[in-house]
Amino acid sequence: NTPPRAPSPKRPISPQMRTVSPAGGRSAGMQMRTISPVRTGVAVQGQPSTPAVPSKIRSTHVPVPEAAVSTLRPEAPVTRREVSTVAAIRPKGLPPFYWVATVDTIQEFEVSGACGEVVTKNGEYKDRSSALPIAGTLRMDKGGLYLWTLQVVRQSSDRPQIQFGIHGVGHARPWRLVNSSRCSRSRDDGPWMARPAGDLCISEGDFIHCEVDLRGLSGPLGSFSFALNNGPIETVFEDIPLSDGALQPVVAMGGSGTVMRVCDN
Repeated sequence: NTPPRAPSPKRPISPQMRTVSPAGGRSAGMQMRTISPVRTGVAVQGQPSTPAVPSKIRSTHVPVPEAAVSTLRPEAPVTRREVSTVAAIRPKGLPPFYWVATVDTIQEFEVSGACGEVVTKNGEYKDRSSALPIAGTLRMDKGGLYLWTLQVVRQSSDRPQIQFGIHGVGHARPWRLVNSSRCSRSRDDGPWMARPAGDLCISEGDFIHCEVDLRGLSGPLGSFSFALNNGPIETVFEDIPLSDGALQPVVAMGGSGTVMRVCDN
């Protein structure tokens, strides 16, 4: 008699492999075929894609231009409150991207978390009137609708201002940024403009839901919108060029110990 054969180990399925039924689903059995990966963080017809977990977090080799360092204009004092208990709860699921510092800023930031979703500002940025940006790996191109959520885990007591928004790849223009202390906004190197509906302060424990619409449904320009926690979404910019190349999500921080997290959508 032939001795029983040991069971072979199960082969892991890569993110590019999916089990699909035969055409029409009328014949028995299943087959495997390779499909092209879905763009990370893109919501197609209302269904966001599932991102792949990075196997290794690497720094890009793109220096940050001096002009990309955001200048902080004087803002109203920030009203601080007790940290929400939700800040200590790690979001479930996978984030749509992870953070990567450039070669020039790798000592300024610490990227951590199981998926590289947490970024911490190391030390005080030397220019107290500026904030240093770090970008996510998500590439946003013309024709897509992109969604992500940020959590303010911790703010510096001395320099609590945080900026969030978008930059071109490699911190090139266009730049569209919102300031956390009043939700004022700035285009490129332009001045900070007040929020039309009045000041809105973003504090520790808050969630910022961001949306970038580059589909060009109503013209040749894209838009950037955000919502705070369970509040309504508001459009901040409607002048994002669709022909200037890919965009990336960014946050800019200057205060030591500031921590931001990108969550699952």
